Amino acid sequence: MRLVSHREFDERTIPIIDWEFDGIDGIEPDTISGRFSNGRFEELIEFCSKNPEFHIVSIKNCTYFNKPVPGATSYRLAIGSCDPSLTYIIPFPSEIEVFDDDV
Repeated sequence: MRLVSHREFDERTIPIIDWEFDGIDGIEPDTISGRFSNGRFEELIEFCSKNPEFHIVSIKNCTYFNKPVPGATSYRLAIGSCDPSLTYIIPFPSEIEVFDDDV
């Protein structure tokens, strides 16, 4: 795992946002930010196998993984580096108490 900043993660992985899907046939995100629900994991795997210029970014427990992670909370498609070691963890201010149910 190679931890990077949010900016570096986005600059290297180049996630696709909603309006950029207009020219992509065969798939539509669930949200305006370009996220896909966890129920669409297999669909994304199939899409990427047919379209190798895309890869999956997985989001689970406030962590972005630059690889497919079964059971993640949500997913994004990206077109940049597919280095699976790239990881971004959302930082929490120390004064916020985080409960297991929140992550």
